[in-house]
Amino acid sequence: TLGFHLGTAAFGSLIVALVKMVRAFLAKLQKEAKKTDSKVIQAILCCLQCCMWCFEKCIRFMNKNAYIQTAIFGTSFCTSAREAFFLIARNSGRIAAISYVAGLTSFVGRLFITAVTCGVGYIAIEETYGDQLYSP
Repeated sequence: TLGFHLGTAAFGSLIVALVKMVRAFLAKLQKEAKKTDSKVIQAILCCLQCCMWCFEKCIRFMNKNAYIQTAIFGTSFCTSAREAFFLIARNSGRIAAISYVAGLTSFVGRLFITAVTCGVGYIAIEETYGDQLYSP
């Protein structure tokens, strides 16, 4: 199964590499378009670059989920990607809700850790130095 999963990883990486290659080609075209001062071509290439960036993010997201499906079920990359896509499509509301709750929990956790650390630091300084700390 090592060769099977190694091929899955290689195929997913190939797809991302191809998209990055297209983006690099578009970036080269953008540099050339800036030299010609053609605003229409620059705008079109900028839009294409943005679309390819979004496409790359989607491909990376699908790759991650396809790899997870492959690890769980041992299926090929294409089968895993299809199953991951339909799993996400069926549960999009749940995924959105969990993402929101996870972000909120992370934010509250950071605030709590910061507050506790400051409080413990204050108590430690008060206990250690006590009366030595004052302002005139």
